[in-house]
Amino acid sequence: MKIFLIGLPGAGKTTLGTAFAQALQLPFYDLDELIEQQAGQSIPELFAQKGEEYFRQLEATALREFTNTQGSFVLATGGGTPCFHEGMAYMQESGNTVYLEVSFAELARRMSATERDQRPLMQGLAAQDQAAALEARFAYRLPTYRQAQVVVSGDALTPDDLLMAFAERRS
Repeated sequence: MKIFLIGLPGAGKTTLGTAFAQALQLPFYDLDELIEQQAGQSIPELFAQKGEEYFRQLEATALREFTNTQGSFVLATGGGTPCFHEGMAYMQESGNTVYLEVSFAELARRMSATERDQRPLMQGLAAQDQAAALEARFAYRLPTYRQAQVVVSGDALTPDDLLMAFAERRS
């Protein structure tokens, strides 16, 4: 069983994903961490030195290589993974996609100013421009995210919410 967690930064893909994977007795991985290990650089460094297109290609390659070499798992993807290089179609062909749908207001609340500054696509923007950029990214990615096979909505999601939604989808 291959499960791909998708959603914007701050949706809980890593936090909820870890507990969700434990409940399913599956290993948990984070695609951004795998990319950083493989590249020997942080995501912000990759963006700064090589640009977004290079990163998106690296991300697509890492997703496919990881998926093709692993058995069952729960994988937290990067926020843009489903939106570039046919990522959503690939994940849906390879396993189950689960969208963690959290309101924009909650995502903005969760993401501290420090965290926004560390995100490559937010760097160099004034605080008020960061909020607008986040909202634009949310609107752009939402149609892709909503194609997920399982959509779990709420601003206070728990691992049990994921388990119930996933179980309903499979029955």
